[in-house]
Amino acid sequence: MKEVLFYFLQVIIISGILYGYYHLFLRNNKFHRYNRFYLLGATIVSLLLPFFDYTFYFRTEEDIPAVYQVLSTVRVTNNLNQTFFPTITWNLILNTLYVFITLFFLTRFCFSLYKLKRLHSKYHAEKMNNISFVNTNEEGTPFSFFNWLFWNVKIPLNTPNGQKILKHELFHIQQKHSWGIIYLELLTIICWLNPFFYFIKKEIKVIHEFLADQYASDQQNKGEYAELLLMQVLKTDQKLTNPFFHNQIKRRIAMITSSTKPGYTFLKKILVIPIMAIIISMIAINCTSKDVIEKEEVTKIDIATLPDANATEIDTIPNAKPIVTEQKSIVRNDQVSTEPSFQGGDTKWRKYLQMHLNPNIPVDNGAPGGTYPVEVQFVVDVDGFISNIKALTNHGFGMEEHLIELISKGPKWKPAEQNGKKVKAIKKQPITFVVSTDY
Repeated sequence: MKEVLFYFLQVIIISGILYGYYHLFLRNNKFHRYNRFYLLGATIVSLLLPFFDYTFYFRTEEDIPAVYQVLSTVRVTNNLNQTFFPTITWNLILNTLYVFITLFFLTRFCFSLYKLKRLHSKYHAEKMNNISFVNTNEEGTPFSFFNWLFWNVKIPLNTPNGQKILKHELFHIQQKHSWGIIYLELLTIICWLNPFFYFIKKEIKVIHEFLADQYASDQQNKGEYAELLLMQVLKTDQKLTNPFFHNQIKRRIAMITSSTKPGYTFLKKILVIPIMAIIISMIAINCTSKDVIEKEEVTKIDIATLPDANATEIDTIPNAKPIVTEQKSIVRNDQVSTEPSFQGGDTKWRKYLQMHLNPNIPVDNGAPGGTYPVEVQFVVDVDGFISNIKALTNHGFGMEEHLIELISKGPKWKPAEQNGKKVKAIKKQPITFVVSTDY
């Protein structure tokens, strides 16, 4: 759950910066197509950028020596035919809350789609090329949704005003604006924790109106088109459609009557490049030493021979098999003279893992039978504190989160030393969970 929350936090930060730039420099300018693609692109960048890891190598005297010590523990869980009752934890509560809120918004979204479908079925529809033209007497019309154009019988189609409104709605259909609305609705349903996605969705809808107004109003009759918006303002409760009489009337009129060429247009557009560079440097850059040469030395230790092994949770597992640990030491050319170690040495470290590791985590979370090698990396600093804990695998079922929590709550370590000086060191901890399929 911590990893998911950290991902959402990064998405919120990135989208917040990108939206903030839009709000300060791009909003209410007349390059509407650019703004539309900028905002849609901002959502995609926000979702994808946290997954990228840009590694830049450097060489310096302050380079952090990295010693990887790997301890692999194989655990055998209970048989799958036994009944498990998951423990109520904060992770379970937060996950359940997230799912329920997401389902609520998804249900509301589906109900809106159902209302549109029912409205389309209620009235007779005529085919105009590939457009379904529906004459209605409903409030909030006219509006369009994909290839459905819902018209209001009170507006004569063969008048100048009627033709302008029709032109406006046809533009929405031709430019497939409904696809963008659906995408943003689903995005805000899944990422309802992110307020900036709501702001982006609102702005995209307004930009769609700007574009359609620009298409429907000619240069000579801007005043008449603005007057049309003022005289026939209606309200609609449909959030998925492109209604002609939108609630952003003031901004639409200002955009129609403003000058065609805003100042510093090109500069405002290209300023996004340094903004993106700053975001990448904040979120996705990982610096490491270039002098890395690895070799592995493997030793096998039978965990059953360790002192007080009978005090671990292993004995509570039916049909548990012998457990073997595998310790690997990865050596680098900047090898430290004294490696970081758990207080009490490797024996205490293995005992700590035995006492606190819950082998039933994958089973409790519904993992199917199989072997799951989980690996977590962390840094031991010069004071012995653990930091920068991150999972290197992504099997799910709570295994990575459990190991991260176990390591983060542990006591201080003895820091590594190089030339008599305490230094930082990177360590890796793999744990292999085995879900038995025996009955």
